Amino acid sequence: MASEPNIANQPDLIHRAEVIDTENDKPLDVFEHLFNGFLKTNRHFVANLDLKSIDGVDLFANVDVAETRSCGRESTQCVRFTFSCDWKHKLLYTQYCESPSQLKLFITETLPTLKYNEYANQLISTEPTHELAQQLMKHLPKNENVVSLYDECCVCLESVKTKTSCEHPLCYKCESKLKNKKCPLCRASYEHSQQDCDEEYE
Repeated sequence: MASEPNIANQPDLIHRAEVIDTENDKPLDVFEHLFNGFLKTNRHFVANLDLKSIDGVDLFANVDVAETRSCGRESTQCVRFTFSCDWKHKLLYTQYCESPSQLKLFITETLPTLKYNEYANQLISTEPTHELAQQLMKHLPKNENVVSLYDECCVCLESVKTKTSCEHPLCYKCESKLKNKKCPLCRASYEHSQQDCDEEYE
């Protein structure tokens, strides 16, 4: 079974409590040092984070520098985290950190508590609004007039949008647990990696 992410085993991110600013000889919070370091790097470079899974979903995680723009504001450089499922390369979660305090909050509080929502097929934080909206859609009556995007996962029976290449619904969490990458319903082989998906659309 996939192991849970262990943030404490990432010394490059949170190993030391403070570092020394050699110019001013003043202590800096480690997240301020890391945030400023990211902004000085090549913004086109994407680095991989050593995470295997979150809440049982196999994934790959990246960090880079991006720009955000809000109404009435100039563009702001930020540190961006993206988490994508290993199966079909589905983007599960994105986080923009515009300050050292946001970076610290995400790494120490939000990231360790992310959960996979089978219904939405994505990771969610502790913010309840999105999850409540997805839960609300679960109670939509099935009829021919209003057709939902969701179907029941053939393993856990949770509502999902993801289907195998043989058109059977399967959520990312259940797919991550399959040792033999065959459809649990019809036993047909299906595309289960980014490379497989690329070949499918060529």
